[in-house]
Amino acid sequence: MSGRAWWVLGACIAMLAAGASVVAIVATPPNPDHAPALQAQVRLHAEAHPTFSAITAPAIAAPPTEISMPKVDGIGPGDLVATIAGETIGIYDNPGDATPRENWSRLSYYSNPRTFMGLTTKDVDGTQWILAQLPEYPNNTEGWIRADEVTIASTDMRVNVYLDEREVDLLRDDKVQMTSTAVVGTAATPTPLGTYFISDPVDLTASPNGIYGAHALGLSAYSETLETFKGALPQIALHGTSSAKYFGQAASNGCVRLPDEAIRALAAEAALGTPVVIHQSRNSATSAP
Repeated sequence: MSGRAWWVLGACIAMLAAGASVVAIVATPPNPDHAPALQAQVRLHAEAHPTFSAITAPAIAAPPTEISMPKVDGIGPGDLVATIAGETIGIYDNPGDATPRENWSRLSYYSNPRTFMGLTTKDVDGTQWILAQLPEYPNNTEGWIRADEVTIASTDMRVNVYLDEREVDLLRDDKVQMTSTAVVGTAATPTPLGTYFISDPVDLTASPNGIYGAHALGLSAYSETLETFKGALPQIALHGTSSAKYFGQAASNGCVRLPDEAIRALAAEAALGTPVVIHQSRNSATSAP
């Protein structure tokens, strides 16, 4: 495997590898000191999702629903979530190539199964291939993978991030379930625009009052201004925080910080492979073709 394939949540949780290995699925209550502020900063859309305000789901969302292999181009984000099925997976430059450009092991640095966002498919001599976005630096790195080396699933969940408004929406079937205030990247270390996916959810509920909160949801996105962060690749994540004073500001190294209630909700609903679309603003998202 190439050196860059050993990605870590550099920009957000590089210092938490040891602690994050504890994966007790325990939905501990939010910090009571933050409760009044969090209630004002997180808007749960009860009409769209009546049970959503009672965040009693598992700390980490269940995997997306397995489906049959799509055979059409123009696959949208979340329509094809491909997860490694064996112990290794080949990444190819072209569909039908006999030799992969590299082979990846089954698990990521944080022990999540390698997962990819499918972009399109192609049949070559009876073998189905998937062009996938890879959770790899630099952003939007692509590669072809064989469909017989992955399980195929889909998800109707999506996370939208709006940088100008410093807000995050959680959507199901394009209906907003929750809107939360957030901290986004500074002008010097901006949160990168684009369509990515959750590639490395890390459960930190064993120590939920740490600087990254109860969860860190690592993305297939990396800082476009930092080459490294604390000695690791500058991977972007949605994560909690131990401080509420910067909500609504551009004050991070590129990651998106959320109130405890919001990150718990995202972790419970947005599974591995869930698309995360980072927009400049709500207006630009509405006007996009």
